[in-house]
Amino acid sequence: MLDPLVRFPPPQFARAFDETVGREGSLPLTRVDDVLRRVFHGPVPAPEQKKVAAHFAERFGAGGAAGLASTAATLLSRDAFLEAISELRAIEAATPLDMSASAHYQSSEMLREHRLKAVRPEVGPEGIYKQSLTAFNEIGWRGYEKPVGYVRHPKKQCEETKFLGELAKAGLI
Repeated sequence: MLDPLVRFPPPQFARAFDETVGREGSLPLTRVDDVLRRVFHGPVPAPEQKKVAAHFAERFGAGGAAGLASTAATLLSRDAFLEAISELRAIEAATPLDMSASAHYQSSEMLREHRLKAVRPEVGPEGIYKQSLTAFNEIGWRGYEKPVGYVRHPKKQCEETKFLGELAKAGLI
């Protein structure tokens, strides 16, 4: 699961900038939301909008997210806009994702729909929780980890192996 800004490639931001003000145009800080709406193909999620507003306000000298509206005279070139977006994308890529159970669903309707359709989540419980919730789950919790001193002694010539070997030689498998 990727953060929304990392999910979109940089050329998509450049294309949205060009469609909004033109390739050689300048973008007022107050119109950054217009570019993001083109990238997201609709309304921008509130957390992303706050992140972008705070970053642009900090980078271009406004006094916080509320100061963004007061700096309408500040114009961004295409290169400055794309550089600020690439900084934000780098910050998001370096920030670990929230792997809590609530991070997988934006609404209770989606959770209910996934449960009715038995859709598997992107991350299993071992990716969400640090340890199993009950002792019973310890059996398969870290199935890929082998215990210390684990030695495996498989049977090399049991009846089933011989039978399947003969079927394979005959070309039936």
